[in-house]
Amino acid sequence: MSPFAVEYWLRHCEGFGVEAPEGRVGFVEEIETSAETESPVALLVRGGAHGRIRIPVDEIDEIALEGERIVLHRLRRFAPYGVRPVPRRRPRWEIEEGQVACSQCGRPVPAGPDLDEDAAALLLCPDCRRELEEHEFEEGGGD
Repeated sequence: MSPFAVEYWLRHCEGFGVEAPEGRVGFVEEIETSAETESPVALLVRGGAHGRIRIPVDEIDEIALEGERIVLHRLRRFAPYGVRPVPRRRPRWEIEEGQVACSQCGRPVPAGPDLDEDAAALLLCPDCRRELEEHEFEEGGGD
């Protein structure tokens, strides 16, 4: 695909599925562009256990027009976007041993003993997971 075509499809990929070798990441909710050049610089992606994340365009391996998919080089911990920060001084919920805070609302979520810090930062409580799944279904992204 030519650089012109890549930029065109990056500008028009809202709703495309986003995948990595490790599995499905979510779908493109919005495209972030540079203020100076108006070229796409990042995809704002929503989905699954990853919540809302910002993926720089240089992390994209392929734009698959058939199936409307964006394929990443690899899955890593991307910066969240549009998420209200959970207050750290006075949490709304008591987080006990063996639990972590939901990445969207801060409610306690059970955590297994082998859960690493990156994975823990992406966990969702049942309410936030259900809301996300309903949104994906409405958008046609549900399985």
